[in-house]
Amino acid sequence: MQGTIFAVLKDHLRSRGLTYADLAERMAISEPTVKRLFAAQDCKLSRLQEICVALGLSFDDVVEAARRPRDDVRQIPATAERELAERPTLFHLFLLMRDGLDQADAGRHLGLDGAGTFRAGMALERLGIAVVRKDGRIDVDAARAVRFRRDGPLARALLSINLRFVTATLMGTEAEDRALEVVSRRMHPQTAAKIVVELDALRERIGHLARRDQLTEPPERLATYKLTCAWGPANLADLLAERR
Repeated sequence: MQGTIFAVLKDHLRSRGLTYADLAERMAISEPTVKRLFAAQDCKLSRLQEICVALGLSFDDVVEAARRPRDDVRQIPATAERELAERPTLFHLFLLMRDGLDQADAGRHLGLDGAGTFRAGMALERLGIAVVRKDGRIDVDAARAVRFRRDGPLARALLSINLRFVTATLMGTEAEDRALEVVSRRMHPQTAAKIVVELDALRERIGHLARRDQLTEPPERLATYKLTCAWGPANLADLLAERR
């Protein structure tokens, strides 16, 4: 486990352009000592915590990044989905905060004052999809991917969000960090099922890269990216039929 933690710390050093000498200076120890720590990848817990403090990292975040090589997908309880559908403000607060918006800014965007945002956070906690800390901070666990039921009570809202995203991408300008691909091919269902497996692997890869960036990059250098993908049998005769 410690070897993986040191790998995460090395990624952070590289992303910040920091050297072992820089870290040694921040920790008030010698550079050879830092080199030995990273070479051995083994030290006391207190020393690991000192390294994290020197780098401005949360030790818990580093451990979490090291512990999750795969994307941990969580499905929202059905009862929670129903209440989120009935109370859109809660759903929107949940989405905005998962997107990285500060809870005060998210509350203001939804017309909530501090007390209203706190009450909404308590409601999300009651639904089992957030935790309200002692200091009043609402934690929606943005590190974990969330899966909603395709035919659940939030389906219509999610369809609207994704259609707006696809439309904006389709109508937007081309750029190296944007893509719009449309593929239609004839193949055997078993081959199509293999594509589903590969898409799932891509989702996990996206989650891994995102967690690394969230750990190693300052928030102001991050932007939200979204992948909306539909893959399945397509009846082109129906898709091309003129609607009267």
